[in-house]
Amino acid sequence: METMVAAVLIRHDGISEAPVAAVEACVLHGLKRRAAGFLRSNKIAALFMKVGKSFVPAEELCRKAQQLEQIVQTKRSQSLQSQDGLRKMPRLPSLAPQGGKNMWIRTALFEKVLDKIVLFLVENGSKYYEKEAVLMDPVDGPILASLLGTWTVCSGIHKDEDRRSLLDGPVC
Repeated sequence: METMVAAVLIRHDGISEAPVAAVEACVLHGLKRRAAGFLRSNKIAALFMKVGKSFVPAEELCRKAQQLEQIVQTKRSQSLQSQDGLRKMPRLPSLAPQGGKNMWIRTALFEKVLDKIVLFLVENGSKYYEKEAVLMDPVDGPILASLLGTWTVCSGIHKDEDRRSLLDGPVC
C-alpha cells in the first residue's frame, strides 16, 4: 500500500509539489514559537538548523540546502544582470517559487534523510512542539516518519542524479 501511494506521489522528473507542501505542513504543525528561532520567514530552515546542532544528518542537510540556496541566488543575480540595464526591475525574492518554497524538504527527500529527521523530531518532540502537534502523537508521528522513509525508497531518487530537479521544480 505504501509503495503504491509513494509511486503516485512521485513524478518521473522529480518530487511533486503538493505532497512536499503537505509534509511541510505536518512538520510545522504545533511548532513552538521558540523552535522557529531567528529565521521567521523560513521556519523549516530554522527548525532544521536547530535540529542540526544535535543531529548529524540534519547538520549535513543544512549545509547542502544552503549551498543550493546560494546556487539559486547566484543564478537569479546573473539573470538580472544580463537583462537590459536601462529598465529598473523590482527586487525579486531571494529564491524562485518552485525551487525555493520547499527547497529544504525537497533536499531532505533527495538526500534520503527526511524520515530520519522527522523520527528525531518525534523522539525529541517536547523540545520543539506543543503537546497537540502531529509529531507529538505517539502513533501519528512514527507513522509519518515511516511513510517518509517508504516514500524516499520507492521514489527512485538517487543522490548521484542531477540536482536540476531540485532547483527547477516539476515540469508542467
